[in-house]
Amino acid sequence: MSHQQTATETAEETEQDFRAACIADDFERAARHKPDAAYYLSTGLYSLQLHAMRDAPAISIASAVRLLRTCAAIPDILAEWAADEDRERAVRRGIFGAETLIRFWAEAPTVRIHRPSGQIHEANLSVRWLRNECHNMSIELELAERRSKRGAA
Repeated sequence: MSHQQTATETAEETEQDFRAACIADDFERAARHKPDAAYYLSTGLYSLQLHAMRDAPAISIASAVRLLRTCAAIPDILAEWAADEDRERAVRRGIFGAETLIRFWAEAPTVRIHRPSGQIHEANLSVRWLRNECHNMSIELELAERRSKRGAA
């Protein structure tokens, strides 16, 4: 392996780890900023789906651990949204899908090709559902805020 190849791979890894850190930051912001939790979760989940692709360079183990740790806080953030058992199960499926994508992204591309594509497709669908829930919650909160401001005027 040439020095140039090693430098290129290191740069790709650094770029992937930077992207993973941004996603973890979004998840951490969601945990800290209750009113904006839905926005930050939706943004982080979108970025996760955008970057955890079959042909993407792998993230480091440290990045994967941080992402999984921050992802583990999502159920606490969403606890009040899960009004019934069916919705709670769907939220948990979305979180499991996000965890699956994180583990997938941490695998070397040569390992990823052996994963069943249906498994990753299902993970993406579950994450997409959760993103949509977060987006809808964000819109509902904005509408409530606007109504409140109109009422105060």
